[in-house]
Amino acid sequence: MDDSPEPSQSPEVSGKLYNVACRTVGYILSISEQNSSVISRGKLQKAVKTFATAENLPRCPLADLLVVVNEQLDSVFGYELVGISDTKVNTISTKLEIQTRPVKENAVKSKDINYFALLNKLKPMEVLETFKMQQATYEYMKHIVEPYETGDSDEGDGDDMAINNTINSQFETQENLMMKGILSVVLCIILFSRNNVLETDLYAQLKKFGISENGAVPNLDLILDDILKIFISQQYIEKVEQSAETGGVLVTYHIGRRTRYEFDFDSLLNLIKHIMDLDASKDERLTRDIKRALADSYK
Repeated sequence: MDDSPEPSQSPEVSGKLYNVACRTVGYILSISEQNSSVISRGKLQKAVKTFATAENLPRCPLADLLVVVNEQLDSVFGYELVGISDTKVNTISTKLEIQTRPVKENAVKSKDINYFALLNKLKPMEVLETFKMQQATYEYMKHIVEPYETGDSDEGDGDDMAINNTINSQFETQENLMMKGILSVVLCIILFSRNNVLETDLYAQLKKFGISENGAVPNLDLILDDILKIFISQQYIEKVEQSAETGGVLVTYHIGRRTRYEFDFDSLLNLIKHIMDLDASKDERLTRDIKRALADSYK
């Protein structure tokens, strides 16, 4: 796939490029719906080549195409496709800890851009986010913490567990909220372990939150290992297996590529502030303390 932009285009070529861009937008959104908002450069180029062939467009510069793609994503959906570089910054800041840049010609042609990520540019609605947080807290306490503490398996008749279809269509399902809650806990454990936590230590910490490796997590019908595999496939975390000096295998967990741009330092700070219910006067000290605790976790 040629990355060089076209110096000029005829109306016919522009029309075909627009059609390819429409197909590409649909492809990117479909990937996102599969719980993966990170797309490799090679995978995207292969899809674009297929779409260009279908439109009988012999030359489809990726730089030109992605400019049109981003215009459509922004105007219709409020999204932006950015290139992700493997280059990391040297200090912890309140910005993204990996270099991200808008998909423009110079970014697309850069050698270090091997992945693209879909970002939501729409500002969150405070009332909606508060409602979702309250709903997530309720579901987490009712279906994970309370059954773990009492030893009961909350099966019920399904009425209490089912979210109204209207609410379900507008917000999130119970299972998604529970998965996001578990993911938040897992990420915090890894980050505050300085991005290097033993599997046994991760299991021990999760057990304190009512999530045990023994048996399925209530109402998810998934064991902990399967949940962690989902997070790995979504690139939120990474699992590393190494041979131990004493024999056997040493298993550790680290944050993944997707976490670095979706759950950056600001996101972590806001989560902790919400959990601790701190007022604005404590922000500066909290920020300083968290940076010290994290060390180089985001590097």
